[in-house]
Amino acid sequence: MGRKAYYGSGSVWAAELAALLFSILMTLVHSWQINPRRWLQEYLRACAQNGQKPPADLSPFLPWLMSPQRLRELKACAPAIQAADTS
Repeated sequence: MGRKAYYGSGSVWAAELAALLFSILMTLVHSWQINPRRWLQEYLRACAQNGQKPPADLSPFLPWLMSPQRLRELKACAPAIQAADTS
């Protein structure tokens, strides 16, 4: 049963991490129209600058706390959202 649930991830924790990331990234795209690649690059850069630890202040990465200017910057080059073909 577990093999089918996390096939390709190699372990349960890896599958749970993948599911969490998919959820976060798709929420950025569909709810906020933010470019997930750009958002993730900026978050990982902030982690690197903080000694490979998450930044203490996460507000620059939470869309509902971002300034309108920052939202515009992160929306730049956002991927087009296409409806699934159900035919």
